[in-house]
Amino acid sequence: MNAVLPVGVEYVGSAPRTVVTPLGARCVLGLTTAIQALRGVAVVGPHGVGKAEICKDLA
Repeated sequence: MNAVLPVGVEYVGSAPRTVVTPLGARCVLGLTTAIQALRGVAVVGPHGVGKAEICKDLA
């Protein structure tokens, strides 16, 4: 994996983080790979499993 995502230096304070699970880590890896390849993604799954939180953490 050679994904490079430029990050600015804006400090927004400390925020509560979601719990890192193996499935969540795989989702983040897939999302960053898709972003690097300039592809669109659709995050789908059951209600209440953390889809929005993973996207917010990645943003």
